[in-house]
Amino acid sequence: MENKWNPPETEWTKLNTDTAFKDFKGGWAVAARNAEVKFTRCGTMSHKVLSVIEAETIAVLLAADFAVMSHLQRVIIDCDAEKVVNMLTKGDYHIPWRLHQIILQIRKHLKKVAEVKTVFIKKNGNNVAHALAKYALTRHSNMWWFSPKPPCCIRVLFARVYDAL
Repeated sequence: MENKWNPPETEWTKLNTDTAFKDFKGGWAVAARNAEVKFTRCGTMSHKVLSVIEAETIAVLLAADFAVMSHLQRVIIDCDAEKVVNMLTKGDYHIPWRLHQIILQIRKHLKKVAEVKTVFIKKNGNNVAHALAKYALTRHSNMWWFSPKPPCCIRVLFARVYDAL
């Protein structure tokens, strides 16, 4: 389990996911960076949800969609919801009925990616994705950024780049 953001291996892309949740509204985000610690793109979505775990699961679905849409072949999905990681990685782990269809969609999308690792990371290793998720929640943002970087996470992103070096 990682405590801070670390760059992926060469030829891998790390997709950090996170969620912000308030009053049955969720904002979720995915931020992509490569082995050179270069921000490559990110996306946000927001919608009504019933729970934090539902929002965290949808954030991983956003990452899976992103991986397929971007034609990525080696992906590490970082998620700070250990239950979601367990639902995806442990075959005998109980999946609540409310999340079952979302988990099936994630698995279906990730079959299109050559290599995938889904990893639990502590919250302090996901600051960029969290800043984006808060932005999505407060601005009702459903967007993809390829360039330039979204203003809500520039400061956090650059702080993490220096930490990783």
